[in-house]
Amino acid sequence: MRIVLAILSTLAACALTGCYTVARPTIAHVHIGHTTAGWSDTPGKAGLLSVAERDADIAAENARKAFQAGRNSDELKRYVGYVLHAMDPALESSGPGTGYGFIRAIEGTSDHVRFAADSPDASKNLKDSILGLESSASRIRQGAKVGVAICQEIRRTSKPEDLVSLAEELRGQSDTVARETRAWRVQLQDVVARENPPFSTIERRYLFGLIRLPNGLWQWHPDVDKASNQGQGTSGYK
Repeated sequence: MRIVLAILSTLAACALTGCYTVARPTIAHVHIGHTTAGWSDTPGKAGLLSVAERDADIAAENARKAFQAGRNSDELKRYVGYVLHAMDPALESSGPGTGYGFIRAIEGTSDHVRFAADSPDASKNLKDSILGLESSASRIRQGAKVGVAICQEIRRTSKPEDLVSLAEELRGQSDTVARETRAWRVQLQDVVARENPPFSTIERRYLFGLIRLPNGLWQWHPDVDKASNQGQGTSGYK
């Protein structure tokens, strides 16, 4: 009876003071969430991989339009500029892309998968899968850089027949990058599906509640458990 009364007393005290038990996700899973659900400096704080997919699709769409422009060099080069913007806005400031850039987004995606695998609480599954994931991301990133090189070559070219040939090459390269980026998401999903404990949706306060220390390690921000459950982030996030 005394034990029961003690438990009831503790529960009553918690109800009055608002104490609760925090069930944080693993740091490894939060890094996975940064790729799929949210990141601090992307447009709308979208996941890095989601931004990469969007910019890859925009680049592929405009590469097709450039090829369809045929020998109309002005129109062709306008669409090529849009491809370049979607791939790397530092090289072309205007266009219909997200403004973040595919190359930056896919590099960030690869980085956070590596952070996940290097986390102290990473599963054997993540550690065993990282080489395959990084190899695929590296291939996609290199394909995007080839696309950028084709865009730059088109801008230097004046012969209509050369422009058409290069535009066809750009169309194929951009389609490949977009297709392989979607396949990379499936590859990541397959890895995540094998996680134990299972990966689940990460609350925004945890997504944005990690800070990186000068030594490169990641830890929870001191205010992470004070953040609202209504999707508010924490201050001091880096």
